[in-house]
This record gives sequence, C-alpha cells and structure tokens, in this order.
Amino acid sequence: MVYSSFKQGTVLSKSGRNHTVDVTLMPKIDLHRHFEGSLRLSTLLEIAREFELDLPVGDLEDLRPYVQVTDDPPDHELFL
Repeated sequence: MVYSSFKQGTVLSKSGRNHTVDVTLMPKIDLHRHFEGSLRLSTLLEIAREFELDLPVGDLEDLRPYVQVTDDPPDHELFL
C-alpha cells in the first residue's frame, strides 16, 4: 500500500510514554471548507432577514438561481 507509512503515528501520553497509534482510526477535522453548498437556502434567507440585508428576491425558490450553480462553468473566473 502506498500510504502505509502514514497509517501509524506516535503520540506522547500524559505520563510521558510514547504510543504507536493507527491514525486512520482517530477522529478527523475538516480543514478545507468551501462556503458554497454548506448553507441551506432557508438559513441564508433567515440571516439576511435578521440583519436586514438586501437580497434580489425574498422567496426561497426565487433565490435558488442566484446562489446555486447547476451547470459546469468553462473556467474558474466565470464560476466566481
């Protein structure tokens, strides 16, 4: 296996002893998150209303085309 050297790691316990652990069994965190796709439309609308932010429309389904990409843009600049 290519990544076998990364499966085991050494941790230092409170007692000062080193322990070998299988890092694949340890909990992970998400260090890289994109905003798109991580927020419900209803939450977006609630936040906008709470902070009195202007949106182009006030209805969930009318808002969807403004925030949801349904086709593959030809390049990164057009996506943004």
